[in-house]
Amino acid sequence: MQIKRVLLFILFISFIVIELDAQSFYGLRRDRPWQVTFGGGVSTYYGDLKEGRWIDDNINISVGGMYKINQHLSLRSELTYFRLSGDDRDSRNETSIRERYLSFRADNFELNVQAVVYFFNNGLSYYIRPPFNIYAFGGIGAFYSNPKAEIEGEWYALRPVETEGVSYSPIHANFNGGLGVTAKINYRMSLMAEAGWRITTTDYIDDVSTQYIDQSNFPTQTEKWLADMRPYRAGLEPWEAGHIRGNPSENDGYMFIQLKLQYYLGINRNKAKSQRGNYRNRTNYPGSFGGRNKRGFFNRLFGN
Repeated sequence: MQIKRVLLFILFISFIVIELDAQSFYGLRRDRPWQVTFGGGVSTYYGDLKEGRWIDDNINISVGGMYKINQHLSLRSELTYFRLSGDDRDSRNETSIRERYLSFRADNFELNVQAVVYFFNNGLSYYIRPPFNIYAFGGIGAFYSNPKAEIEGEWYALRPVETEGVSYSPIHANFNGGLGVTAKINYRMSLMAEAGWRITTTDYIDDVSTQYIDQSNFPTQTEKWLADMRPYRAGLEPWEAGHIRGNPSENDGYMFIQLKLQYYLGINRNKAKSQRGNYRNRTNYPGSFGGRNKRGFFNRLFGN
């Protein structure tokens, strides 16, 4: 029984390898407008709990798809997981900012739609694209954010506490844009490096925006500390109601710096229509049988 399973597994893997290795004579002649991307990098937060350091070391991971419109324009959509954080204790300001003793951490998800404009002609077909290119991108997105703060080793969600007496949504919009470069690895793969800025519609990525409210609004000691960390972290008296807690005149923002792999899928724009019409009766080209191309699914998707 075990041998039969091993043989079936070997046959299955062999089938995949054969399909991936099969070559179509016409593969390079047709463009491949569809691409997938995968990569990651670092995420940087900018807001009320950030002063000093320009680049953070929080991670992000993204996966997406692209479609080539013409030699200079593509459309893409990506789903990204990213972490943001900020802490008053990292501030270089010894008085006004550090005395708040506030901090946060948020694990977020973003879904965006962007236009990608290449500075140089990207070629009529994927295999003749230049070895290097520069591009700009811009678009819109939506992201989910759930800021938390740590007390005695445990992380608590801040949004349900309403630390400033304000109820806000966990889902927000952003307007994004940036610059990047591509480097061709081979016919089907490229390496992308880019940096992109996000302008958001919220000032509550960090749960800090306006002013302190009276401690009597919070039923538990933990919630009191989440709203004002001075007693917990420094043994100080809490700020009085109305004291400035944040700056509501500017929304929070964030930035991604990423490295990605770009892979051109074997999904052709014209589906080899002309090939079938002109070579229906030929049997001497690769992948043919009785005048018809018998290329398998994996070859159509990943092969040439």
